[in-house]
Amino acid sequence: MNVSPREDDFEESVGEQVLVLQSAPPRLVAEGVRRLRARTFFRSPQITVFARQDEIRHPAWQTLDPPPRFLSHRGGRAALAQLLRSRPQDYDGLVLFFSGDPSYHKIKALAFVCGLRRILVFKEDLDGFFFSVGGLLRFLALRLRHGVKPMENSADAAIVPERVLVLQSAALAVIERALTLIHKRGIFRDPQMSLFLREGDRYRANFADYAYEPPQVLSHTGMGNTWSHWRAIRRARYDAVVLFLTGDPSFWKIKVFAFLCGAKRLLIFNEHYDCFFYTPTGLISFLMKRWRQRAGTVEAAPHAMVIHALIRVARPLLYPFRFAYLLLFYWTLELRRFWRSPKG
Repeated sequence: MNVSPREDDFEESVGEQVLVLQSAPPRLVAEGVRRLRARTFFRSPQITVFARQDEIRHPAWQTLDPPPRFLSHRGGRAALAQLLRSRPQDYDGLVLFFSGDPSYHKIKALAFVCGLRRILVFKEDLDGFFFSVGGLLRFLALRLRHGVKPMENSADAAIVPERVLVLQSAALAVIERALTLIHKRGIFRDPQMSLFLREGDRYRANFADYAYEPPQVLSHTGMGNTWSHWRAIRRARYDAVVLFLTGDPSFWKIKVFAFLCGAKRLLIFNEHYDCFFYTPTGLISFLMKRWRQRAGTVEAAPHAMVIHALIRVARPLLYPFRFAYLLLFYWTLELRRFWRSPKG
């Protein structure tokens, strides 16, 4: 007896058509495609990637089995016309990446002209959520509070190494341990490390058992030559500076110096080897947490307790105005980048 398949079985076998906008580096998008196939965001997703012509041949795509279907665009304002010609309204869902990379802001904006109700957003750590006004506000609040998360396995696609300056703002043993963790966690892209040490500690730094390329060691004889050190570091144009806030009061000058180095990013380690990239709100949150931990100890300073109390009172009163200002500022920058940047 012949039994015809049920309509539900037919729909399950066909799967859902999903359009992935390459709004992050190719390696991160490729990892996102794997996550789509492994999770249940969409039913048996049939994936099409809308990618730039010059990035379709990136090696990251070759690691996908089976490879997705590709639609290419040349970037810039022509990307909108090419996207509309591909009939995005015929897809069941759309995938977007908010990775903190500003190079793809035009593509991110195009996601909202496709007319699709189901938009899945992947963050830089590939944690995903379906787009909604509440979800977007929660995402922006977390991004403003904590900044972009350091990724355990960075999916950044650029080949150029990042030049990282590590300031001696903690004991040498702490620095040596942190250097190993930076490599293991993949926080920076193929990092070229430089250490800025006191002259007396230059030959005490031990990297005999270091599993990675030993860092270049720069030395100083104290902060008496601060001006010349500052000019040399600014001219070097480091991609990132690493700072240690471990509670050791003996390095306070170099800790202040870290904020004047002009690097694109500032990575902060605490005494437990937890780390985060500097943002004003992230640093305030870190300091407030430390004050709360010391609140019942002899080390707690009276002025810290007063500041803590004032901030606790002012925070709920100022939050709506601060959040509205930051949201307006964020979208103003996005609109400016959308129209002025040559890359989409």
